[in-house]
Amino acid sequence: MLYEIGAAKPDLIAKYCREFGQLLESRHPRLVWGAMMALDTITTIEPRKIYGMLSKILEVADTSGSVIARIMRSEFWLSWRRLIVTNGIACRSSSSK
Repeated sequence: MLYEIGAAKPDLIAKYCREFGQLLESRHPRLVWGAMMALDTITTIEPRKIYGMLSKILEVADTSGSVIARIMRSEFWLSWRRLIVTNGIACRSSSSK
């Protein structure tokens, strides 16, 4: 349900970014899908944090065996492309700030 809140008002769930990242390791596919959807909705609010999790997100999408997770992989790439093209945002490691 939190991803539905995030779709309407991503700033309300953005502070739970880390917790959503931890749910990517769940054995329960619905928790993984929900976490992926929630993370996707907060990409524009917390781009650096999401970027830091991007390899984990993509790994989970590729290895989970879930069609929904693979679809979410495409959604993440589209979100990142829109973010970069629209805002010119480039995420770098914290050491290069």
